[in-house]
Amino acid sequence: MNDIEAIAKDGNNFRQAVKGGQPYKPFYIKIKVVWTCNLRCGMCNHWRDESEAPLDLSFFKSIVGELAEMGCEKIHLSGGEATLRPNL
Repeated sequence: MNDIEAIAKDGNNFRQAVKGGQPYKPFYIKIKVVWTCNLRCGMCNHWRDESEAPLDLSFFKSIVGELAEMGCEKIHLSGGEATLRPNL
């Protein structure tokens, strides 16, 4: 998933970011597009919890290009149950 060779070539910047507690670049982003769920799994609390309204889809559309420019290699869309988001 991560290009280890590319990170190795940029090793100094990576080390400085880790030492300083600063972000290097996002390798992987997980976006919860909705918190609700229509299942009732005993080991999960998503269906029990109340949640705020989901962010507008235009927000997600606007950040995808920015994430790519920063070097993000994977975007994981999840939820609760992400397919309950009608305009996904």
